[in-house]
Amino acid sequence: MASPIANTFSVWHGLFLRETLDRFFGCRMAWAWLIFEPVIHMSLIAVYVAARRGSGGVGTNLPVLEWLIVGLMVFFFFRRAALQTQHSVDSNKAFFAFRQVKPNDVALVRSTVEAFSMFLIATMLALVGIICGYKMIPHDPLIVIVVCLLVWALATGYGMITCVIMRLVPETGHLFMVMMMPLYILSGTIIPLAMFPASIRDILMYNPMAHALELARSSFFYPYHSMNPSLSYLAVWSVSLLLAGLLMFKLFHKRLIER
Repeated sequence: MASPIANTFSVWHGLFLRETLDRFFGCRMAWAWLIFEPVIHMSLIAVYVAARRGSGGVGTNLPVLEWLIVGLMVFFFFRRAALQTQHSVDSNKAFFAFRQVKPNDVALVRSTVEAFSMFLIATMLALVGIICGYKMIPHDPLIVIVVCLLVWALATGYGMITCVIMRLVPETGHLFMVMMMPLYILSGTIIPLAMFPASIRDILMYNPMAHALELARSSFFYPYHSMNPSLSYLAVWSVSLLLAGLLMFKLFHKRLIER
């Protein structure tokens, strides 16, 4: 008889294969849209900002395009992992007929598949950038890896919490969708936080995603005059949200698997 750990890994393996095939080959050209959607978005934003500010820098002598791409990739990672986790239960209801499959399994696996797809996209963009002569190799790769792991935990925890709230109060789904836009702007994704007044910057730095973007950029560009981001602050938020999400999935297990 297989152990509970072996059963869990078997479930995760099966769900991972299923989610991967669905994300990349679920419909015609699904893999192309998965790749080109963030690429087109980032290209339009980068061209617009570069045209407005020239090829100089963003508040310093940093290159505009690289600065934008790093920030956009980190935020896209958070947004897509959070949204996929948010809708993971509704998209996998049929699997709950098997008692081995739990809501937290589909949430964690779906977020991991999204992280895998974003890793492929980021690698492709980095290779294209290097070929074109842009500086797309971080001077501190370890910080990049840690930040990505923490952003994954933050997005997964946020997605699990909002998933439960949406199941209890369906109308909140519209609110969570709208919230992504101000978060996109106020995290410093396309507008440097240094451009805001000091009093507002102090408030914006309560946002853990602002710390994630600043840490990622500081690991790519040296020297980089960032807003003094804190890795420990980001870690506390990420771990706390992930644990809170897992706890809410545990408490509302029956409500999540209801049809």
